[in-house]
Amino acid sequence: MDVPFEIPSCEETLLQGDIIQWHRPRDNSPGESFGIVINADCDIFNDKAGAFLTYIPLLSLSEYMNCIWSPQLLDDIMSKKISEINSYICTCLSVDAIRELALSEDNDSALVSLAGNPQKVPQLRKLLGQFGIILKAKFAGHQKGFFLTLCEVRAKLTEKPVGEATTLMQNQFRGHLGDRNQNDCFFLSHVPGLENRGFAAAIRYFRTIHANQIVKSKAEWYSAESKALRIGRLKPVLKYALSQKFSSLFLRIGLPKEYEATQKSIISTFGVKEIV
Repeated sequence: MDVPFEIPSCEETLLQGDIIQWHRPRDNSPGESFGIVINADCDIFNDKAGAFLTYIPLLSLSEYMNCIWSPQLLDDIMSKKISEINSYICTCLSVDAIRELALSEDNDSALVSLAGNPQKVPQLRKLLGQFGIILKAKFAGHQKGFFLTLCEVRAKLTEKPVGEATTLMQNQFRGHLGDRNQNDCFFLSHVPGLENRGFAAAIRYFRTIHANQIVKSKAEWYSAESKALRIGRLKPVLKYALSQKFSSLFLRIGLPKEYEATQKSIISTFGVKEIV
């Protein structure tokens, strides 16, 4: 298997693409034991990043699937169901109003009024029941696990066996990981010391860390449990690919000070006489 990272020496400065590791998950965030520094090298060299560096959390595939992808998909399913309900009754109820209807046991008169036709009430009741299933699943996910909860929701909404729904959701997750056009995550085969597991950088969940909270030697790391250790560096092609995904969502590519100084100088002196 091709190794996606290099091992920099302790003397080398922190750079974009550096992989950092904590002793334990940060802030009780499930699986967040690794991260990838995303600040541009140029910004780090020119001290534009300041005291804080930006990093992207790096999770195992199972952690990413359960803690990020599944909750997001549940939110998407709920949003679509809300739109479906409002389209059916030709109005625009708030989420709270739909929640109250879905959880109410005595809502016959309200449903007739909303549907405008008694014959439409059974379908409206079915849609509200499906909304209730999704709503309860969002709470159950914290105890049961979001992927398992997502599979149960899919089974109930499609009236398929849970096993079949689970297979469908697993295939959908694999498709998400392999989709080159999505900017939500970036796949890595492994990190130093953990091979053949698969990891996903959760691009939309970037965080910051004070630069002095990252150390480069294990000796210093072992004596400071709250700090992160630089354990590797993405190879250039992967570093720039990750940077491209990130920058397409959030920020510009850093430029040298000399470039910006020249740009400012030329623009400030440009006048009408320059026009031919």
